[in-house]
Amino acid sequence: MFNYKRKISNHLMTNIIILLIIMTLMVGFVVFNYTQKVLSDELASRLDTENQFAKHQIESLFEDTSSYVKQMTFNPKIKSFLTQVDTLEEAQEHPNFRDVVNALNAIEKSNDQIFLVWVANETANFYVDDTGYVSGPEYDVFIRPWHKDALKNNVINYTDPYLEWETKQYVISSIATLTEPDGSHFFCVVDFDLRTIPDVVNQINVGSKGEVMIVADDGTFIYHHNPEYVLNQQIQNIYPDIYDWTLEPHDGMEVINHEDQDYFILSQAINYSNWHLITIVNKKEVESGLNRFMMYLIGLIVLIGAIVTITIVFIIKNRLKPIDALSVYGEQIANGKFESSPPYEYAQLNDEMGKMARSFVTITEVFEQKNKTLEEIVSSQYEEIKQQYQYIIDKEKIASLGVLVAGVAHEINTPLGNGVTSSSYIQNEVKRMKDLFESNKLSKSEFDKILNSLTDASSLLMNNLDRASELVKQFKSIAINQNIESLKSIELKEEIDKILTSLKPTTRKNNLEILNEVDSTIFMVTYPGAISQVITNFIMNSMHHGYGDQEKGTIIIRAVQDGQLVRLTYLDDGKGIPPEILAHVFEPFYTTRRNKDNSGLGMYIIHNLVNQTLSGTIACESKVGEGVRFDLTLPLELKK
Repeated sequence: MFNYKRKISNHLMTNIIILLIIMTLMVGFVVFNYTQKVLSDELASRLDTENQFAKHQIESLFEDTSSYVKQMTFNPKIKSFLTQVDTLEEAQEHPNFRDVVNALNAIEKSNDQIFLVWVANETANFYVDDTGYVSGPEYDVFIRPWHKDALKNNVINYTDPYLEWETKQYVISSIATLTEPDGSHFFCVVDFDLRTIPDVVNQINVGSKGEVMIVADDGTFIYHHNPEYVLNQQIQNIYPDIYDWTLEPHDGMEVINHEDQDYFILSQAINYSNWHLITIVNKKEVESGLNRFMMYLIGLIVLIGAIVTITIVFIIKNRLKPIDALSVYGEQIANGKFESSPPYEYAQLNDEMGKMARSFVTITEVFEQKNKTLEEIVSSQYEEIKQQYQYIIDKEKIASLGVLVAGVAHEINTPLGNGVTSSSYIQNEVKRMKDLFESNKLSKSEFDKILNSLTDASSLLMNNLDRASELVKQFKSIAINQNIESLKSIELKEEIDKILTSLKPTTRKNNLEILNEVDSTIFMVTYPGAISQVITNFIMNSMHHGYGDQEKGTIIIRAVQDGQLVRLTYLDDGKGIPPEILAHVFEPFYTTRRNKDNSGLGMYIIHNLVNQTLSGTIACESKVGEGVRFDLTLPLELKK
C-alpha cells in the first residue's frame, strides 16, 4: 500500500514538473515578447527625445546667431561705420571703429559657441572682426565662399560649411546683407564652427556599436565620429545601405540591416539647414539586457516551481488516508445498498483518493438517476407508441402498424437489455474488488483493471440509454405533420445547391461527384425543409450503402416540370440494392446494418415526407451493381 501511495506521489510530481516547465516556457515567451515590445517602444521614445534635444540645440545655434545678426543690423554705429567707410585706409580712422569692435566683442563673449563675429564692406573690400582685426589688401570679399549665399535675399542667410580663410576652421556663417540705394552691399556676420557640434550629438546614447551622424542633402558628412569624413566623404560611399534607406520618407524608428547586423535607425531633419541627424543603434546590443532579464525570470520561475512541487507532494502524502472509508462504502454499493450516503467529504479532496471517491459518488448517482430515467423512458414510450399508432391509422398505414410496433419494441428492448446487463456487471466487479481488498490481494494493476472495467461498463450503460432516447427521437420524426413549417416559394435548383453546400463538411472525405442537373426555371411553392430532409437522406444512404470508403462515384439529381407537376429523379452508380431488400426498402425498421446501429427508419421517413408532407409519390428502382434510382412526383404548388 505504501509503495502504491509512493508511486501515486511520484506520478503526480512528474506531471506537476512537466506542467511547470510548460507554464515556464509559455510565461517566458509571453513576457519576452511583451518586454521586447516595451523595450523597443522605450528605446524609440528615448532616442526620439535625445534626438529632438540635440536637434533643438543645433537649431538654437542658427537661431542665436540670427538674433545676434539682427542685433548688429539695428546698431546705428555699426550701420554708419559700414556705410561711411569707402576705403580700407579709412576703416581704423573712423570715429565709430572702436565702438564697432566693442559691440562685436560683446556679442562673441555672450555665447561660448560663437567662433567669430565680424562685419564686411563690399565697397572698401575689407572686414573687421570682434578682436579688432582689419583685413589687408589681399582680402577679396567677392571671392569668399559666403558671398554668394549672402546675396540670395534680404533676410538672414546661412552658408554651407566652408574653410575660414585665416583660421582654417570649418565654419557656418549667419549673414544679413545691408544694401544701399546705389547697390553697395555691407554684411553683418556671426560664425560658429563645426567643433561645437560633437558636444551636442555626444549627448545621444547609442551604445558602443551605435553611431550618430549629421548628413547634408547631397550626402556629405557635416558630423561624424571620424573627423576625416567631415566635408570630405559622403554617406553613400561609406554606408550605402543607410543611404538607400534615407532615399525614402520615414516616420519614426525602423530596423535596417547594416553590415549583416540589425540596427534601429532614426532620422531627424534640422531646420534652417539641409542637414539630417541620423542615429543608429545596434539591435543585438539593446536586446542583450532583455536576454539577461529573461534568464533571471526563468531562474525565479524554476525556483518557485520547485517550492510549489515540494509543497504539493507533501500535501499529497498526507491525503492518502481515506482509503479505508472508501473500501467500506465500496462494499456497501457492491451489495446494492445505495441508501448509504456517498463519501462527499472525501470527494472534495484534490488528489487520487478524491478522484476515487468522486468515482464512487458518480457511479451511485448515475445508477440512481438512470434507473429513474429508464422508468420514465419506458413509461413515456408506451404513450409515444400509442400516438404514432393513431397517426399511422389516420394516414392509412394500418397495414404496417404491426411491423412498426414490433420494431419499436425490439429496438428499445435491445439497449434496455444491454443496460441491465451492464448494471449487473458493475455490481459484480465492485464485489470482486471488495473481496480482493479484504484479502489484501488488491494490487495496483488489478485495481486499475477493475476501475477501467467499471468505467467501460458505465459508458456502455450510458450509450445504451442514449441509444434508446435516440430511437424515440427518430420514431417521433416520422410524425412530420406534427410540426410542419410554413409554405415557401423556392427556386428548386438553387435550393438543392444550398443543400449540397451544407453537406460539404460531411461529403468532403468521400470521393464522390454530386451533379445538380435540375432545370433552373422550376419555381415551387412547397415545404423546403421537407425537400432538404429527403435529399439529405438520399445522399447519406448512398454514402453509407452504395459506396465503399474512398470509392469513386457519381450522384445525379435531375428535375423537370410537367404541367403542374415536378418530376424529380435521384440516381447514383453505386452497388445497387438486391431484389430481396428492394421489396422492403420503405418498411419501418428494416435495415441490413443493424450491427452498426442503423434503426431502419430513414427510408420510411422519406416515404412519409414525400407522400404526406409534400403530397407526392415516390418509387425506387435498382439492380445490383447498377446503382439506385428514386423517382419523385411532386405538385408544383402546394395548397394549405
